[in-house]
Amino acid sequence: MNTTQEHSLKKIKLVIFQYSMASWGGAENIIWKVGSFLQKTGMYDITVVGMVNEQPSFETHMQAIGIRTYCLGINDKKSILLQLGKLWHLNKILKEIKPDILFNVLFPSIFAGGIIGKLSSVPHIIGNIHGPALFKKKIAVLLDRLVSPIYEGYITVAPHIKEQFTTREKLPASKIQVIPNGLEIKALDAHYNRDNFRNALGITQTDIVIGTIGRIYPEKNQKYLVDIGSHLVKQLPYLKLLIVGDGPKFNELKTYIKEKGMEQYCVLPGWQTTTTGYLKAM
Repeated sequence: MNTTQEHSLKKIKLVIFQYSMASWGGAENIIWKVGSFLQKTGMYDITVVGMVNEQPSFETHMQAIGIRTYCLGINDKKSILLQLGKLWHLNKILKEIKPDILFNVLFPSIFAGGIIGKLSSVPHIIGNIHGPALFKKKIAVLLDRLVSPIYEGYITVAPHIKEQFTTREKLPASKIQVIPNGLEIKALDAHYNRDNFRNALGITQTDIVIGTIGRIYPEKNQKYLVDIGSHLVKQLPYLKLLIVGDGPKFNELKTYIKEKGMEQYCVLPGWQTTTTGYLKAM
């Protein structure tokens, strides 16, 4: 390849704007995996901007592979209107980088990023809608609907979420592309032994295991699984609930489990980098 050809292969400048870079978030994990894959292709110049500072995060991991990161330092969703100066810093970042694509992930990044991206003259603005966000407030629905004309398109992970956003937010169906989440399932270690793995978690060979993997957050509703388990243990005394994950509601969930008298039936190993062994244990 000559010098002229090398210069013609200009990298695509991609800015990803999301709520946080927390390593315990499901959407954040997908963005990290997709971002790291795109970075390895050598075709993209990637910058990830987080709205709030939630720890632990993927920030150092991203920086280690050449992805630039910024955190606007906003406290939380409720205080955004009181910290518009911090939010407006996104405009400065976009003006400096001059991205080809701005990819805004979930609310409120879709609303704020859409407006700021438009004012910053970003040529292509794409949104990621997830959910279907059953607890989404009416004002959030209205704001997402308001900025929809700004967007060239949206990506979602399932047909029913597309249907939800076309009926509730009134987003044009023609703008929404369904791309299912893809997970790189790592093979189990050659020395993996299901019984030993379960024993290490305090689960015996005869226990019946029902499990879930995900961020400990109201939308995931792990409390409901605990409620179900409290009824099932009356008929299934060897039941174990394996709840894998971490998040802002982790301690609250532990308190709830104690209040329901379910401590002996619940196993909470916390956040895990690989989950194949836990799936196999269920």
